[in-house]
Amino acid sequence: MQSTRSSNVGVRYLSLGLAAQNVLDTLVAFVTKNVDTELNDRLDEALESLRSFATPYPVGAAGDQTLRSFKSYEEVRTLEEVCTPATCDDIIRTLQALKNRQGTTEEQKENGLKAIEFFYKLENQALRNFDRRTEFQLSNL
Repeated sequence: MQSTRSSNVGVRYLSLGLAAQNVLDTLVAFVTKNVDTELNDRLDEALESLRSFATPYPVGAAGDQTLRSFKSYEEVRTLEEVCTPATCDDIIRTLQALKNRQGTTEEQKENGLKAIEFFYKLENQALRNFDRRTEFQLSNL
């Protein structure tokens, strides 16, 4: 049973890393090639998750939680390691501006680069946390 629980923890870190990588791939295509085929879908998913983190549900509230929301300990921990509440609000505004294609082409690219930096940090932190978890498990054998 401990092995299954531990395995689920690892999966959550890897899933978060993969989700960040999917957003990264789309942002890089937008910034470098002006391809926005899946951009709005990926931005919607990211915005939903970040907003769920930025505005926690009151204790006992049912809330409209989805699988993409940052609600597991591992996801919240990882996000807190890369994002303060102020920077989280800032990245939400940046993603929303990108989604709405606000500003000039240059401003959109700047927003894209800012978002790339954030999701790069998020992906790397999730993978680092996964590595630390694995190292801890191996040291306890």
